[in-house]
Amino acid sequence: MGAFWQILFLNAAVLCCWSLIPGTHAHTELEYTFNEPASEDRIIWSASDPLTWDDFQGKPDHRAHGIAALTYSIIEYKYHCEGDRLLYSVEAKFNKAKSWGREEAKNEHILEHEQLHFDITELYARKLRGKLAQHQFACGEESLFEDYVNSLMDDWSHMQYKYDAETQFSMDEVMQHAWVSFIDAHLAAHANFE
Repeated sequence: MGAFWQILFLNAAVLCCWSLIPGTHAHTELEYTFNEPASEDRIIWSASDPLTWDDFQGKPDHRAHGIAALTYSIIEYKYHCEGDRLLYSVEAKFNKAKSWGREEAKNEHILEHEQLHFDITELYARKLRGKLAQHQFACGEESLFEDYVNSLMDDWSHMQYKYDAETQFSMDEVMQHAWVSFIDAHLAAHANFE
């Protein structure tokens, strides 16, 4: 079987990723894209290279009143057959062209909130790597592989929503700091799958 590449994207609105300006609400969308080519607009998650406002290169959506920033984070997975084995890779990525911040909202507090959305994406990429490592996939088991992937996607989305709800989109600073500690601890607990 030839190489088959598949990429799953969840729109930042689902995963993230916005910070709100007080007194406003947010809209959510879900987007799946397949066979997406490599792009310079994507950053692979790295503990040593956190996001900066320069990474948010998209233009703010003029219809998104009250949304201060939006992070478009992605869990990208690829697989192909080599011999009789299904080989794969999983990466957490940030799409610079689709992520944006309003000039008046660009501060360290909101950047920290957006970074944690990306960190949650990395956490779920690690969880996926760990789950996939429990099974050696053979060519022909692509649907089983997809089942493993799909089993974590709802959890990933739920965690992103929960984060925004509990931090009130970054406005509750105590909860924001609690979430930073919580995600840092979980990233450390899954360090074997970085």
